[in-house]
Amino acid sequence: MRILLKGGSLYCASTGLNSVADLLVDGGKIDKIGEDLNADGATVIDCKGCVVTSAFVELQAHMGEPGQNWREDFKTGSKAAAAGGYTWVAASPAGEPCVDDPAVASSFLERSRDLSCITVVPAGALTLGTKGEGLSEVGLLAKAGVALFTNSGNLLQNTTVLRNALLYTGKMGLPILLRAGDASLESRGAMHEGDISNRIGIRGLPSSAEEMGLAKIIALVRDTGSAVHVTGISAKESVSLLRRAIDDGLPITGS
Repeated sequence: MRILLKGGSLYCASTGLNSVADLLVDGGKIDKIGEDLNADGATVIDCKGCVVTSAFVELQAHMGEPGQNWREDFKTGSKAAAAGGYTWVAASPAGEPCVDDPAVASSFLERSRDLSCITVVPAGALTLGTKGEGLSEVGLLAKAGVALFTNSGNLLQNTTVLRNALLYTGKMGLPILLRAGDASLESRGAMHEGDISNRIGIRGLPSSAEEMGLAKIIALVRDTGSAVHVTGISAKESVSLLRRAIDDGLPITGS
């Protein structure tokens, strides 16, 4: 099948392409890029005013699978992702049951292949039930086909468990996603701590909680050599820490 995308704003981060042009797709592959392209028999789509770029990847989707498909299932979740431009999605392991067992991961992948209109893969839980107390069977989960490891946004406060998690999973070549924070400082907090939280009487979340949590992760990355992606960075102090760690050559990124 040939598709001619006319007049879109073409953008490619890897090549630096950023211009208004036509794009011809033939058999699912880019054939030509240029101005005023013509292609006999091609389906023509007017893309003026639209951005034409590669599909997006989502590393932390919260889907109803497994176990909560009354809320959302592979069919509805994958269609929603595709409508937003995502063609590869990693789903949080915090389902019912949790993806801390290789059998659950294998079942997830089998159902996803049958029902999803895009690629939906499971993230593996770093700890049992994502509770942060004991490591899951990370080696068997990797063999079962999980795409990455995460504690699904739950803080991994036990430093020994966190270090062991990095030591084990870092050798498997899979991404490790963590959230930075300090549970005691975050306790019962509901918004950023500052003048507004004080004025309206809602307990705040101090930026120092994130800064301290990130400092610990950076120290463990330096110690173990394992690559980590830190999600949900929101404090300027954390950005400074992260930049310094990257400048030092540590395998850490953030979003």
